Amino acid sequence: MEKVHNLVVEEAGVRLDKFVSEGCPELSRTQAQRLIDEGYITVNTLVMKASHKLDVGDRIEIIIPISAAIAILVPSRIRGRAQSRPSP
Repeated sequence: MEKVHNLVVEEAGVRLDKFVSEGCPELSRTQAQRLIDEGYITVNTLVMKASHKLDVGDRIEIIIPISAAIAILVPSRIRGRAQSRPSP
């Protein structure tokens, strides 16, 4: 089941991706940017760019789909994506 967060902006001028990563601690800024790009995060029901500057009173809806929620919870080493570095 997807997770949904609804936030209201209290300070103008903050980038959308930064606001989301600070308001939704389980998301890194990179993860927030990906969800914004995929349309899972909206501002006043509109899809915006990650660099969009927010206004006071803007309503942010954050939908974290199951696939993203699993990726957030499971460290990359366990998923088999960790890359080992060769010894010098």
